[in-house]
Amino acid sequence: MTHTNFHTDIIFPMIGKGCENQDRDIIQIFMQSFRIQNHSRGEVRVFQSIAETSDVTGFSDGVVAKTLVDHGLRASRNAFPIEFINHVDRGSLSSTSQLTNYFKTSYRDLKDFWCDSGESPFAFLQSIPDRAQIPSFLNV
Repeated sequence: MTHTNFHTDIIFPMIGKGCENQDRDIIQIFMQSFRIQNHSRGEVRVFQSIAETSDVTGFSDGVVAKTLVDHGLRASRNAFPIEFINHVDRGSLSSTSQLTNYFKTSYRDLKDFWCDSGESPFAFLQSIPDRAQIPSFLNV
């Protein structure tokens, strides 16, 4: 389901057959929160809705984001909590076969969505400062 009013860059999660009650609750709380968010930028609304869902359910922001992505949420990198972004980026670099097999599903689709949206597939590498950018008091 793509939201078509103002946020065409967001694909919302869907509750499918066999969806666990916990996942269903997370999706419903997220969708309700998104509807009442009063911000014009879609990625901010997604980010705030993930945080609110986390507060209501007691799960971490990363677990909420993972659940939503597993059920189809697609949005820009800025819409997700940093712990989730780091998890996705670490998974894409992993060579473990179990992680690689899992990564081929929802995370790979999310990274493809980011690339299709014009975001750099190596954006996570740009956030790692090189030695020249590290303040001198941190250099050892």
